[in-house]
Amino acid sequence: MKLRKAIVSLLAGAMIMGVTVPAFAAASLSGKVTASGSTAILPLAKKAAEEFMEKNPGVTVNIGGGGSFTGLKQVAEGSVDLGNSDVPAEGDGSKGLVDHKVAVAPFVIIANKSNPVDNLTQQQLVDIFTGKIKNWKEVGGEDKDITIIGRSKTSGSRATIKSIVLKGQEFTNSAVTQDSNGTVRRGVSGTPGSIGYVDAAYIDDSIKVLKYNGVPYSDDNVIDGKYPIWTYEYMYTKGEAQGVVKAYIDYVLSPSFQNSYLEKLNFISMTKMEGRKALTETKAPVVQKPVAAVKTTTVVLNGKKLAFDVAPIVENGRTLVPVRALFEALGAKVSWDAKTQTVTATKAKTKVTLKVGARAVHKNNSPVTLDVPAKIVKGRTLVPLRFAGEAFGGQVAWNSSTQTATITLK
Repeated sequence: MKLRKAIVSLLAGAMIMGVTVPAFAAASLSGKVTASGSTAILPLAKKAAEEFMEKNPGVTVNIGGGGSFTGLKQVAEGSVDLGNSDVPAEGDGSKGLVDHKVAVAPFVIIANKSNPVDNLTQQQLVDIFTGKIKNWKEVGGEDKDITIIGRSKTSGSRATIKSIVLKGQEFTNSAVTQDSNGTVRRGVSGTPGSIGYVDAAYIDDSIKVLKYNGVPYSDDNVIDGKYPIWTYEYMYTKGEAQGVVKAYIDYVLSPSFQNSYLEKLNFISMTKMEGRKALTETKAPVVQKPVAAVKTTTVVLNGKKLAFDVAPIVENGRTLVPVRALFEALGAKVSWDAKTQTVTATKAKTKVTLKVGARAVHKNNSPVTLDVPAKIVKGRTLVPLRFAGEAFGGQVAWNSSTQTATITLK
């Protein structure tokens, strides 16, 4: 009884003094948390679960895999408390889901350790993963067949590589499919001539990490924008997080966990990512000047020069153009939802959905990541030119000397 009174007095004193007692460290916390989805986030989620349960003996946290899209489906159905994902939830299945952005996950291209190749360009990777290049000698390696080891279509890791590296193109059907990042690593490690992709949390001495366009993976290169293969990691809940589920998410986002474990696990903390961005904006505001009109930019579609009522702009090295004008010129029907600031364009069997301010775009329900998000300028929605030009089957060629984009649509 004396001990109980002492605890009550201590808590009361803490409240009087304005001290907050964290929910994730409360001795009385109890319950169960279930999660499924991304295997990329498993090292982070499981470590957080171990720490959280150690601090809260009355709590059980069960973390499963299955792939990002499986996690999103199961949390939407209510069969798990958390749907862990490498990709943002969009579409009809995302209604009612609340995202919790918990970390940045870099992804790396890996090869068998015996492979002498150290670097691959984006185009070489496109040609390998789509099946055009089948032998390592075609990219400066040995005369050895290439074995692609990747993930299934339910995987956010696969969606990330497809979006950022392949720019929406499809993987060859000849790739070997594995059910997790761990089994991809194991497959590449044990298969001479193999290539695959995993998030950086799975890097170890059993595999070789390749440079991408000559740039090695590192936290600094990701944050500085030199290494583009990364995504945010999300924990989705159906409705607002409550009780022990909220306490677990709060712990994952707490400075004590983010600052202690994320770097060790090869993730990048949200505070570090946002902190470096803020520092860059302060020291080099010219990079962050929102836009600069590029009146000399010309867009030609099948030999005809297109006219825009809002001039194209350049942002972070990418040319953006009014999306409605270009999509309609390509023969698509375009609709605008002012409430959600969403553009939907359809042509034949192709449907493209994009939202202002979001890097994630959906083409026939497959996610694509934009280099620069769509934005509104003078009442028009502008998107990256190359993405828009290729969205409905066009081929885009860029002449930097004349600042001309030529789109060929058959």
